[in-house]
Amino acid sequence: MHYHNFRTFSLAAIGLLTTFIGTQTVSADTPDIKPDTATAPYKAHSFYARGDLNGAMAVLQDAIREQPRDPQLHFMLGNTYFRMQQWDESAAEYRTAALLRPRHPDTYLGLGFSHYQAARLIRATYAWETALRQTPEDAFMLLSYALGLNSQGKTSQAHEHVARAIEVDPDWHRRLSIDIRWTLEMIGEICALVEQIESIEQEVTEGSC
Repeated sequence: MHYHNFRTFSLAAIGLLTTFIGTQTVSADTPDIKPDTATAPYKAHSFYARGDLNGAMAVLQDAIREQPRDPQLHFMLGNTYFRMQQWDESAAEYRTAALLRPRHPDTYLGLGFSHYQAARLIRATYAWETALRQTPEDAFMLLSYALGLNSQGKTSQAHEHVARAIEVDPDWHRRLSIDIRWTLEMIGEICALVEQIESIEQEVTEGSC
């Protein structure tokens, strides 16, 4: 198995994460926001672009009061709270979004990251497992779930999911490196898992006939 100069990637990822501001508010799996300046998502997005999280939060909260069953609004508000490091609030919004739109893996990803940051590791792992069940061949889902498994000491299972992620998408690291939910510590855990896999494979190779 080839890991495409993983240590070189790790250094590049650190550089990107320390400078990335984070204007992306919806995942690639969600429909593009239409350029209608009257919509709350567009207004919130414009506040994100200026780095005004409080402005985005106010717009989304007002919109939710008028449209309380709109899952995208709750999802975006969850993203906003997450960037403000308000883990309980972000988790609550992601949970609401998931109830309104159960088939949206990025919502469960966000919920998992919120729980992880609040040290609710079992809940984080369960949320990531739910996301993975919806998109089992997504490298990012596999890596997130591996992070949860590793946090609970399930190292061998974490290895399996990391190895699968790299097989599914050799360029998985690019998405990881620009997602602000992944801290340097989290990336370090994945790096360590990859090195452990490499070490195991080397031992197997050296012990073969």
